[in-house]
Amino acid sequence: MTFSIAARCARTGMFGVAVCSSSPAVAARCAHVRAGVGAVASQNITDPRLGPAGLDLLAQGHDLYWWHPLVSGDPETVHAAGVSVRGRVRATELDVPDYELEDHIVDWPQKLPRRARRR
Repeated sequence: MTFSIAARCARTGMFGVAVCSSSPAVAARCAHVRAGVGAVASQNITDPRLGPAGLDLLAQGHDLYWWHPLVSGDPETVHAAGVSVRGRVRATELDVPDYELEDHIVDWPQKLPRRARRR
């Protein structure tokens, strides 16, 4: 289980992220902060490219996509937009021995599906 929090100091305007997890070294892939931009936090089993990509979107002045649960209010919109791993994963880290994990890493296209682009 992983808990993440991102916050902004009202006095200084500085951002910070804290991550607490039962998995070792999780904060390295979940806590992302960039000076002058903001902070992004993800959860335990995540693509480490998401944090920097989120910070890039913030730096460019973009809002969250329509399918993000914080915008839609519905976690199912991630699946409806085709940007989740649902249906693409055949095993979990519990099903694969540690020494074989590297053989199961995937690299999906970075381009968003048409249905996931801004409405």
